[in-house]
This record gives sequence, C-alpha cells and structure tokens, in this order.
Amino acid sequence: MTSSQNSHPLTLLEWFSTTAPPSHGIPSILLLDGGVSTHLEHLIAPQTFSHRELWSSSLLLTQEGREYIKQGHADWLLAGSDILTTVTYQCHFGLVGTGSNNDNESDVGTVVSKETMSKMIRQGIEIARDAIYQQVASKKSSITRSVGPFVVASTGPYGAAMADGSEYSGKYPLNVTEQALLQFHRQKAAGLWGCHPDGIAVETIPNLQEVGVVCQVLRELKQRKTHQSPCCCWISLACQDGTRLNDGSLLKDALDIIQSMDSNNEFITAIGVNCCDSVHIAPLVKTIAQHIFSCCKRDVAPRGIVVYPNSGESWDAANEEWKEGTGVDNAQFADRLIEVVSIIHDTWKKRRLEFEGPICAPKILLGGCCRTSQRTIATLRNRVDTMQDKFLIKE
Repeated sequence: MTSSQNSHPLTLLEWFSTTAPPSHGIPSILLLDGGVSTHLEHLIAPQTFSHRELWSSSLLLTQEGREYIKQGHADWLLAGSDILTTVTYQCHFGLVGTGSNNDNESDVGTVVSKETMSKMIRQGIEIARDAIYQQVASKKSSITRSVGPFVVASTGPYGAAMADGSEYSGKYPLNVTEQALLQFHRQKAAGLWGCHPDGIAVETIPNLQEVGVVCQVLRELKQRKTHQSPCCCWISLACQDGTRLNDGSLLKDALDIIQSMDSNNEFITAIGVNCCDSVHIAPLVKTIAQHIFSCCKRDVAPRGIVVYPNSGESWDAANEEWKEGTGVDNAQFADRLIEVVSIIHDTWKKRRLEFEGPICAPKILLGGCCRTSQRTIATLRNRVDTMQDKFLIKE
C-alpha cells in the first residue's frame, strides 16, 4: 500500500502496513504521549485518585475527572504527540485488586458495576477523540502532521488489576490459571475493540505465559469479526533488564511465542517495551529488531517497534514519593530513544544486505511512560523532527 493509493488520510493500521518509503511523505516515526497517569496526578494535586485499584481510570467516574483527562490529552497534543493513549489501563472486569477472577463484584466492583466499567471504557476513548477534535478545530498547535493524531486504547496486564505491584514482578499467584488469564483479557479486549479506537495497546506485560494468552485473545478477536476493522494492536513487554521480562523469562522466548502464534503479522501489528528504565532499551530493542527482521518477508511491511520507557526515577516506598535527582533529564531521555532508532536502522540495513533484496523499513513509535512529562515529549519531538529524514529513507 502506498500513499498514492489512498485519497483518504491513513489509518494507524495503514501507516504500519504501508510499504511506501518515508521520502513519499509518510514518516517512519510517530510519537506517543508520556506518563499519562503521572501527569494526571500533577493536574489534580493536591487531590489524589479516588480508587487506588482503578488509579487514574477512577477519574472517568466523575465529570470533573473527565475534564482533567481531556486537559491531559490536550497537553500531550500540544507537546507533539501523534498518538493519545486512553486512561483505561486500569479498567478491568471482574478482577480488581482482590486476586479473584470470578464474575462476582469485588471490592471496587461493588462501587463500579460491569455496566459502569463498560461506560468508562467507552468514555475514555471518546474523551481522547474529543481532545483531538477540539485541538484540530482550534488550530492551537503549531505542529504539522502528515498522519494522525490517533487514539489508542490502553489495557494493562493481570498484575495491574491485582493492584499489588505484580506487573513489576511478573510473579502471579500459583492459582492463576491460563483459563483465568484468558477470561480476564477476553472481556476487556472485546470491549475496547467494540469502541473502534485506531489501535489497542496491550501494555506492560511482565509474564511469559500471559504473552501467549494475549496473542490467543487477539487472534480470537480478529477471527470473530466479520468486517475488516482498521484497528491495529500491539503488545508491549515489561522488562527488568536488557534481556528478561519482569518474571525472569527471556525476551527472546516471548518474541518466539508471538511469532509462532502470528507468523503472518495478521493481528499483532507491533511489538515493544514500556515502563522499563531507559538504560535497558538499547539491548532490548536490538533483540526485538533482529527478531523482527529475521522473520520478515520481501515487500511486506515488518512489524512495527514500540518503545516508551519510564523516567528511571527511584520510588521512596517509606515516604511514598519520588526521589528528587534520580532518573534522567529530558535531553538524556531523548538521546537514548534516538539511539534505538539508529540501532533499528543499522539492524535493518544489515538484514537487507543479507537478504539481497528490498525489505520494507519498519515503523517506529517512540514515547514515554511513568514520570515522563510534556517537556520530555516536546524534547523528543524536536529531536525526531530534525532527524526524521536521516533514517529509513532510502529503499
């Protein structure tokens, strides 16, 4: 698919799938937003999120909260984000902070019914769309985009719903079966898909078994739909270092599972890492790029690569606050993300030489996770705009 074949603006799925080189006016790199929840924490201070288990998603329960969310989205657009992720990461059905995965309403469920949770998911996507519409209508932004902005619906892992930090350890209780994980992800993925976002991000997956479960759920979802949806899906992994998921499994094993379950890139559009320290992203992305290019086919767009680490700041658990002076500054953060673009580019060039034929350039999404701010994204926007033409241009 090339830009000349499209009289309408590209969907996000079409952007990932296009084989036209960036020199045809289609950028290779799009920017995500940053630390959505931590930015909302700043906006509502000195208030706090009303439900610990729902975290930032609890703002969807009130009109005032929804206005804060819309303001947060507007801030990211003004900073230069091409993609907004919805405040639905913690909107879970059935299991919320109890370790239970039955159909009964649990501690937060007694306040938030399944009907209300479905409404929250729908509103989360609508608010992001409204923020884009209002910015385009007001012409406030000085940023010129050839594609986007887009809305991607966020969904978190089973560990996030347990509200005990399990997404950071990847260690789930022994009684959490594969069937329980399937049930957990199926209902939410179907709810998000039914709201027709531009994409679905299955984020911060820390557990090897859960990687396979997510692949199965996305495959089922794609197969059940009788119409062709323009919705793309990516899986973003949570890693403890440069080689391993948070549960200790090798990144390579997770990539092998994804490839074995979707060898033709039919329902997993991109693979990435998020919410890890940016010091680890270079080796992680090199492994992902090598795996993607080793599996790619001639004249078919390879899977995209998604990278959005956190600020690297340390958390003071005793005082429940971030330690000042830890982490990286905005320039260092941007430097590390630009470095991974170079790694992807170099890996792609090497594979092209081995392949002895054209291999389409990959699409790249860059952004930030916890504690990255609008200034972080604005700095990254500056860097990407100055180097967009230097990478992944010549076929």
